[in-house]
Amino acid sequence: MGARTQAIFQGRLQEFFGWAYDTERVDRDPSASLRPTKVKSEETMPLTPQQFEKLLARLPKYDAANSGSRQYGKQLRSLFVTMRWTRLRIGDALMLARSAL
Repeated sequence: MGARTQAIFQGRLQEFFGWAYDTERVDRDPSASLRPTKVKSEETMPLTPQQFEKLLARLPKYDAANSGSRQYGKQLRSLFVTMRWTRLRIGDALMLARSAL
């Protein structure tokens, strides 16, 4: 689990045990002794043009290695290019209608 995920999980755990203690469902709050999780703030940077081209160059090899009937490499290329130029997150890009592309 990453540090940010651990911090979220710990917060929910403390909220739950705080509620359980307040409503007298437990005698003590076992999460009270937990130390806060340290989370470093790291900004995610976009791929450089060279990294992006390298990523796109690997997609045909992906289709060749997976000889199924579907060409996932072509779909991934569409997704990656859409995300690159619209700056949408993956979840938002996946929700776009094909007609919007």
